[in-house]
Amino acid sequence: MLAATHTLAGAAIGTVIPHPFFSFFLGLLSHYFLDTFPHWNLYVGNNNKNSFPYFGALADLGIGIFFSLIFLRENILQFSIILGIFGANLPDIISALWSMLRFPKKNIFFRFHRKIQKETQNIAYGLISQIIVWVLAIIIFIFYSNG
Repeated sequence: MLAATHTLAGAAIGTVIPHPFFSFFLGLLSHYFLDTFPHWNLYVGNNNKNSFPYFGALADLGIGIFFSLIFLRENILQFSIILGIFGANLPDIISALWSMLRFPKKNIFFRFHRKIQKETQNIAYGLISQIIVWVLAIIIFIFYSNG
């Protein structure tokens, strides 16, 4: 799943759940939940560790933060929203760090994360679930910003 999608989901969770611990935990759970849906990613089918699109992944994360900022404005600085975003992206952050440091991904965390993935190389099909998450997040942002 794109980092932008995880970011918007985490921001929506942090918007609805004002307690930082719970927003972090639910953001983390949302990551695994969303990865069970068919989705396209920047690196689907890329088995070459040396060509991982680090810049693209950072841009992807930046897009999610940018759109969250557009709708949430200064509210994006609420601790619950920051931790929701962090929790929602943490599994991929850990995976990226492990890849950059060339550590083996043999523990249960990585096996579980790989097993639940429903990645597809079909971009249109793989973006459907992500567009739904974006729309739901934006609806939450609008609803909660209007009281």
